Amino acid sequence: MTRSFPAELTHLAQGYFAIKDRVLNDVHPMIENTIPAAPWHSGRQHAPWFVPPARSKGPELSADPLAIGLSFKASHAYAQAAIWLRKAADHGNSVAQFHLGFLYAHGQDVFKDFVQAAFWYGKAAAQGHAGAQCALGIFHKQGQGVAQDFAQAALWFREAVELGESTAQYHLGDLYQEGLGVPQNDTLAAFWFRQAADQGHIAAQYRLGVMCREGLGLPQDFAQAARWLQLAAEQEYGPAQLELTSLVQSGQNEPKSDSPTSLQFASMGFNAA
Repeated sequence: MTRSFPAELTHLAQGYFAIKDRVLNDVHPMIENTIPAAPWHSGRQHAPWFVPPARSKGPELSADPLAIGLSFKASHAYAQAAIWLRKAADHGNSVAQFHLGFLYAHGQDVFKDFVQAAFWYGKAAAQGHAGAQCALGIFHKQGQGVAQDFAQAALWFREAVELGESTAQYHLGDLYQEGLGVPQNDTLAAFWFRQAADQGHIAAQYRLGVMCREGLGLPQDFAQAARWLQLAAEQEYGPAQLELTSLVQSGQNEPKSDSPTSLQFASMGFNAA
């Protein structure tokens, strides 16, 4: 017995079979692109609309922009570092603000811009970042990105030395010795040079050695002068090597240490570098 269907159903069926292949060909790639690891590919039993969390988030949502920025900076990919550090800096991260300022200050794959550097250093400094406070102090001291202002430089250096920042200690000592932005005071200069020198700051070790030799801000002490000059000289700091050579050749005092380094400098004369 032959079963008959209404004409409307016959036409509908014919239309479906005529377009089904085209529809499936168009839709299937869309499904593949929007549903990672669909069950018909992986054999997993979860529903097709389930997206594993690790694959459902883009890098901007799931990653730490500061960590990514610092990673790019460490690998010298500075342009990419600037992009990610800016994301974190715009959200108020002081570490990112400091490093972004550094990139602008040194022009590493971003246009060197001291004004922008000072801006980001200022953002970080206001949040208590010691490195940014020191950098901002140097900018005020040198007139980079901001108007030269030794008093303002001293204020920022004081903020940073409270957090033990050795470069700020050195620069504050320099301001006191030169009388820039603060009253000239060799005793305070020697004090701050000593604080930085104890942390291994090479230029501070040299300056302190010179002050010990000349008796500026503290009692004259050739042995201490030799000690501090040698610490800096052994790190290949040219001015310290010259000063140590001069001290030894003058016969004022021999360095306490009889290490080969001391004897070498003594024999090099003023050609030490």
